[in-house]
Formats: sequence, C-alpha cells, structure tokens
Amino acid sequence: MKGSKILLTMLKEYDVEYVFGLPGETTLPLYVDWLEFRDVGHVMFRDERNACFAADGYARVSYKPGVCEAPSAGVAHILPAI
Repeated sequence: MKGSKILLTMLKEYDVEYVFGLPGETTLPLYVDWLEFRDVGHVMFRDERNACFAADGYARVSYKPGVCEAPSAGVAHILPAI
C-alpha cells in the first residue's frame, strides 16, 4: 500500500472530515490518490496561512480535528496560524 493511501485511511479513522491546504509538486501523489478516496474532503486554498487559519477555526467550531497540509517549503508559511 502506498504512503498516501495509508495517510488518507488514517485520517478517516481519526474522524477527519476535511483537510485544508493547497497542492504542490511534493504532494501531487497524495492528490492523485485523493481522487479515488472520497471519505475525507479537501478544501483548497491559495495561501498556506489561510488554510491553517481555516483548519484552526473549523476545529474550534466543530470539535473535530483541524488538519492543514502544505507542500515542502510552504510549511514555513503556516507558522503564523499555529
């Protein structure tokens, strides 16, 4: 089993409904497998900070895990929201 499918299955088992983020060249294999995996939704953003702020807001309102993903160097951009 590929790592991306393991990750998506794990997110489902942890009751994650949505992942907030944006695709990048390092996360493209994840997005390819995501097309076949409809149990966890994705909310696409154009900026990593906004994705992380949205994940935080979602977690506070829904009392469910708020998950944010960012490609490679974009991870540094989520720091203001943490």
